[in-house]
Amino acid sequence: MADSYPTFTVVNGAAATPPTFQALLLAGGRSTRMGPGADKAFLTDGDGTPLYLRQRALLQSLRPSRILLSARPGVNYTWPAEDILLDAAPDNGPLAAIEALSRTCLPGDVLPPTLVLAVDLPLMSAELLRLLIPRESANAPTQPVTGKVFTLDGRLEPLAALYIPAVLYLAQARYLEGTRAVHCVLEEAIAKGLMHSEEVPDALRPCFHNLTTPEDAAAWTALSP
Repeated sequence: MADSYPTFTVVNGAAATPPTFQALLLAGGRSTRMGPGADKAFLTDGDGTPLYLRQRALLQSLRPSRILLSARPGVNYTWPAEDILLDAAPDNGPLAAIEALSRTCLPGDVLPPTLVLAVDLPLMSAELLRLLIPRESANAPTQPVTGKVFTLDGRLEPLAALYIPAVLYLAQARYLEGTRAVHCVLEEAIAKGLMHSEEVPDALRPCFHNLTTPEDAAAWTALSP
């Protein structure tokens, strides 16, 4: 039997308003390459703001309906408890966090499009994220919302991307089947027409520089205002 997933359609009202979307900040990784006891979410910039709060402010500037935090258990975050998601099983990567998001939907409800952002992309900009946010069409009464992911030199960048409900449920299904690589899910979603990809604009390529090592963190801190 072919896979079947919920679809999402934005319906224009009399006035054109942006369709509702929510955001998910991925901050539950163990940061093992940062060294013992390190947590990328709590790296600080020049004014001492933890990276996860810096990323939250970035997401807030886009005015999502809700910002969820994928977090590690036992860590104290400055975040509303009802908006913290914990993976069903720890250390299973970002796909586990996306799967956890799909479990927040009550029976009969449909998740809104979700802007996913990894905490360890400190150079991410609102300019790039706005290119991912769904927009209504002024010329049509309805507009199907598709997911969107950028590529960098042909490689998918799934940790700053827009996931529509159908892709979230596809991620859940593949995770429960044993898949742990999120790019495999997105490749399937693209093949099914649920998501489209495009190369990141040259001027925005630095947005995908991620923090992996202590040297990366030191270089970012030195550049932070």
